[in-house]
Amino acid sequence: MNDFFKNKHNLTLTSLATPLILGTKDHIELNDPKLEEEIKEYEGRLAERNEYSRSDFVIDGTENPHPRFPGLMKSIR
Repeated sequence: MNDFFKNKHNLTLTSLATPLILGTKDHIELNDPKLEEEIKEYEGRLAERNEYSRSDFVIDGTENPHPRFPGLMKSIR
């Protein structure tokens, strides 16, 4: 065996969303006051505001910023 790999170890990290944070208030940190205002305005009825995802839980403004992502999300829905 090559000396370089002799003292090396594999490391695996697993990250899972836990019930403690998933779907609870303030589980997404926003730094956009305009977006925060919109969320407060549509509280309890976010699906009306979310044109692409129709999600009741997460606002469309927090999704992937790639220009094709809203179309993909709409197609999946």
